[in-house]
Amino acid sequence: MGWWATDTFGGDMPLDIVSDLEEELGISGLYPPESWDKAARRQVREALTPVRQDALLYRYRGNVQDTPEHHLEWGTVTQVLTCLAMAAGAELSSELRDQALQAAQQDEWARSDRERKVAMARFVQTVQGYRSGAPTVVPHKVLVRAMEENSGSGLVNIQPVRSSRGSNQYQAKPSFRTGSVDLAVGMMIPLVSQIERERHL
Repeated sequence: MGWWATDTFGGDMPLDIVSDLEEELGISGLYPPESWDKAARRQVREALTPVRQDALLYRYRGNVQDTPEHHLEWGTVTQVLTCLAMAAGAELSSELRDQALQAAQQDEWARSDRERKVAMARFVQTVQGYRSGAPTVVPHKVLVRAMEENSGSGLVNIQPVRSSRGSNQYQAKPSFRTGSVDLAVGMMIPLVSQIERERHL
């Protein structure tokens, strides 16, 4: 599917990273962070200490090559990790904070996309104003909400691409707008709303 929104959690890549972090930390249900209860926030806060954040950064840095096409992946890693730590009210390591801010301020996608630029500015502002102990969620469009906004009958254009990990994914390419989701010209698949599916059951 690729990216359905321009914010930190708005694509397959960040959700893959969340899934990896769930496995690494032994905590399920990390997405979306605004759904956490008090116990979940405490569990994430205790797991994402500054030392653990730096260890995760080191691990991911070894997996992400230093090439232009991988800069988005590195930026997404730092931003997802930062968002999860802030949502838990955890203390941010200075390394994670610096790497996430640098990635957001130098985001290539933001140079060519106004919505991405706004999303990265919002991320930077939230991180700069963050205080440990005060759980803070960076505003983002949850996948379910994006699907609800664009769930009428019709066709959705998606385009298969090869990800940096070698798996087949679908990437949205700008061509025309339906709501706030860019749709790609490519393979056409039917999109049926949940209401219509229930009617046919």
